Formats: sequence, structure tokens, C-alpha cells
Amino acid sequence: VTNMNPLISKTPATTKQWTQLNITLGQASYAQERIWLDEQLRLSITEEDKGLHSYNSLLVYKITSGSVSIPCLRKAIKCVINKHQIFRTSLNYDTTQYCLKQSINPSQDDSWSYQFTRSHLDDNEKIDELVFNEETSNKYFNLDQGRLFRCHLIKQTETVNNNDILNENDLVLLSFHHSAIDEHSRYLFLRDLKLAYTSGQLNIDDNELQYIDYSQHERQMDMTELKEFWKKMLTDFPFEHHLKLPYDHYLTKIGSGSSFPFQVDKSMIRQIFRYKQKRNVTMFRLFLSCYYVFLFKLINETDLCVNGLTPNRYRSELGNIIGPFENMLPYRFQLNPHQSFNEVVKQVEQLCQDIKENDRLPFQDIIALYRSAAVRSSSSSSSASMKLPFMQTLLRVDIEDDVWHLDDEKNTVLNKLSPPTEGTYIRTTNITPIDLTLKVKYNLNNKTLGFSFEYADNLFEDKTIELLSKRFQQLLKHLFDVSSTFDLDEQPVYELSIILSDEQRLIEK
Repeated sequence: VTNMNPLISKTPATTKQWTQLNITLGQASYAQERIWLDEQLRLSITEEDKGLHSYNSLLVYKITSGSVSIPCLRKAIKCVINKHQIFRTSLNYDTTQYCLKQSINPSQDDSWSYQFTRSHLDDNEKIDELVFNEETSNKYFNLDQGRLFRCHLIKQTETVNNNDILNENDLVLLSFHHSAIDEHSRYLFLRDLKLAYTSGQLNIDDNELQYIDYSQHERQMDMTELKEFWKKMLTDFPFEHHLKLPYDHYLTKIGSGSSFPFQVDKSMIRQIFRYKQKRNVTMFRLFLSCYYVFLFKLINETDLCVNGLTPNRYRSELGNIIGPFENMLPYRFQLNPHQSFNEVVKQVEQLCQDIKENDRLPFQDIIALYRSAAVRSSSSSSSASMKLPFMQTLLRVDIEDDVWHLDDEKNTVLNKLSPPTEGTYIRTTNITPIDLTLKVKYNLNNKTLGFSFEYADNLFEDKTIELLSKRFQQLLKHLFDVSSTFDLDEQPVYELSIILSDEQRLIEK
């Protein structure tokens, strides 16, 4: 997790530092607006279909060493909520000014939800049900009242009969409303929670920027150059263009999604890390290059658009603020099949660098720019204005840290519980607005990689996704396996293959 620090951009010395505004009411950030609108859409869908659920951001940890003092943990949580105002932030639409407003509530005991449950050690069904409820239920959070965090402790009945202590195999569930958190914020939360747990307090700098301050400063930025960049990026991208993904069904209704995790050989993972180090390329840029080549081989198209998430912490003073900063961006790339893979990686690196310098424009503004241009050029303005571009496929690459050292002195260690890593269809009832997502999780310390395809159930059959995962593994094998003869410097990417071995034998026959 400590390797996330390079994701935070440094503020140039000539740029004026943003300062705290000492306010408790202000306009919501662009990210909060996007999340709030998404929430309203999800609520309307779940009301129509009771089998669907919204989603929460959930961390599940099992104690593997030492013990956890429940009173100390609860006190530490209060310290974190007191320090970070985002966990006490209400979101309400102002009908007089026609905008979404955020307001900071006082720090009180009921600022967050707490639950303690006893469970049998071998009652996995009950534990799975409790975890599912934490991840999908919206009854624990309230945007109007600013209740955005919840802690649920699950104690096994076989452990020592002391309700103030959690022991080995007991669970700690930390649940966040997604309007309060993003990937880097999870690291900040765990860091501050550990500090508060071991010291009993958290120092609060009265001059330190809060999320509400960032939201107001963000609104004052000149977006003119950013808009010009995105206009140029998407100016000739056809509005009606859709990637010909291998859909099994064609439906427009948003529904639930599933996930199919898969792994690659450890030797291949070592080669991928060596390539990353040799080329000094980020994992996101490397796998974005792989995904472009994969899509080209899969659907035989060269004008490709993949969604990606950027940390959006473009100033150094934003590095320690908990809140939703991530911005979704369309990475449009015109692939030249006659180039080598290394040449493709080089071009993708330049694309990502250009986007990084212009990644502050909110996704909803990019969509608005693109729609307005499409309406002007379309004979049917109504149909152009209704479609959602860039929502077909997404690449997400995250740093994964499975171990949380809560108390180094007492050797209190918690391990993060994750879904199965291979060959299991993970069913969810969460709403899935993206058709197909490739997720990559990596650990720099352990040099591990994990993959999964998340997909919309009403668009893809399970067997199709399993086949996609095998084809993607085949591509990685051609690129990085030690036995591969493919020349990354010389051979064009069109010579790469995603044909499986049994298919190859049929072709040869």
C-alpha cells in the first residue's frame, strides 16, 4: 500500500497552495455529484427490481495473530471520524440554487454505525450472509444525515468468553458508503486507524485541508484547456460506434453482474514484473497495452476506447485527504497492428501521460462535451443525446495488500479476506452499469498478480467469459512466457494469437 504514494502528483513550486476555508457548507465536488446521481439511478432500479442491490465499499479482515481490544478499536474509529469530516458529510440537493450541497455534521457517537455479532466458527453460511448484507444493504447508511461508515465485529463463540477482546479467526468488517471513499482513501483510513489504535489519539492540524475545501477550490479551476484536449481526443470518434464485444444477448436494461477470477503461471508473473521493471512502466499502462492488443485480436477493430480510473490527486496537498477523488476517463487509442508490442507500449505510455496532464475534467463534463458535438453532427439529436458512450468496457488495476499490521508491538495481524482466485463464478446482485471489466490486482512486495472479468449477467453467458479469460491468458503467454518465441521488439502485434491449443489442433487437422 505504501507504493501508492507515487500516484500523488506534486504541486509545482510556483503554484499557490490551497488553504483551509473553515466552512461547513458548500457545493458538492464533481465526484460527489457523479456518485449522488449514480445513487439515485441505482435506487430507482432497485425499487423496480427487488432482486437487485446497490453496493457498499467493504473491507473484511480476519485476525490471524494476536488480539484486538474492542474498546480501543471503537475509540480509534471515533478519532478517525473526528479527524476526517468526509465521514460526517451530508449530501442534499438545494432546490433554490439547483445544485448538490454538502454539509459537515458535528462529531457525535451516532456519526457511525456499530454492530457486534457472535457466530459459530464453522457456520460459514451465516458469516457469508452477514458479509453479503454489509456489502449490499443500504439501510446502514444515510446520505441526508451524513452516516457513511459502519463497523461490524464478528466474534466466534469458540473463543475466550470476553466481549471486549477479539481473538484469532474473529472478523472485522469495515463498511463505507462509496461517496466517502476511494482506493487511496482506504489506505489512509487504515493508516490513521492503526495510529489511533496504538496511540489512543490522532493529531488534528487545524490548517490541514478537508475534502469540503478541496471541493470549493476545484470549482475555481479554469477548465478551458482541459476541454480543448478532450474535444481533440474524441472529435472524430463516432458517437454511434460500439465495440463488437462477443455479446450473447443484446439488452438495454441495467442488471446484475458476476465475476470470474483467473490466474496465470507464477513463472509468467515473474516475467511480467521483470518486464515492468525493465521498461519502467506502470502496471496500469502495461495492462492497458495488453488489453488493447487483446481487444484488437478479439474483435478485429483498431479504434478502441477503454475506460480507466485515475487517482485524480493532482496536487501534493490532496495526498492525505480521505474522500472520493477518482475520475473515470475514456482512453481512446488507435492501434497500429503492424507495430511491435514494445512500440504499442511506448505509444500507450504517451497517451496515458497526455491524459494524466488533463485528467481533472470530470467524466460527466467529458460526456457532455461529446454529446453536444454528436448532437450538432447528428440528424437525430434525440437519439444521440440519450446514448451513454464509453460505457462498454473498463480496465481497473489496483495495488493489493492482504496483510494489515494493526499493532506491531503486540504482533496483531489481520488478513484481508478475498473472493476465490480462480475458476469460480462469483454471483452478485449488485447493479453493473459497465458491460465488461478487466480487473488486475497486484502486490509489489510479494510479486503476485490476480485477474478477473466482471460482466453483466444479462449480456454475457458464463461460458463466454470463461473463454475470454482463457484467450487473455493465451495472449499473456505469447507475450511474457519464458517459452515464447515472440519478439517484443520486432514482430508486429497482428502476429500474436489468442487461439487456444485445442482450436489450433483442429485448424491444423
